[in-house]
Amino acid sequence: MTFHLVKRPTVEIITPPLFPHPARNFLASMLAKDIADLAPKTVLDAGAGILRTLHLFPPGSYTGVGLKMEELEEGLTDQADFIAKHGAPALIATDLNNDFRFLGTFDLVVCTGAAVYFDVRQDRRHPIRLPRHTS
Repeated sequence: MTFHLVKRPTVEIITPPLFPHPARNFLASMLAKDIADLAPKTVLDAGAGILRTLHLFPPGSYTGVGLKMEELEEGLTDQADFIAKHGAPALIATDLNNDFRFLGTFDLVVCTGAAVYFDVRQDRRHPIRLPRHTS
């Protein structure tokens, strides 16, 4: 039997940290790498919150959806310098269970921690199934 050493993938950690918890910061760092590799032209951030990850996306590509208008407004204030340089993102305050087809299509859709707010059904064959939308 032959064993081959496999090099583990490495991810450069974002500094300063986006999140206080190291595991969430690691995931944000992985997201930043994936975004850089994909170079999306259009992005939907489902559960944008306070826009903590806005600066990870290409300028002009970002559409953020969040439930709480207060959080989106806080994010606009916190990201004022970035927005002044790169332009304001498109933001929508609404429930994530709504139909977003009116927004068109996106090259990348991310959900960094808001999946717990989706209305899901439990099923033995499919532990978590998102609601299906018909065209």
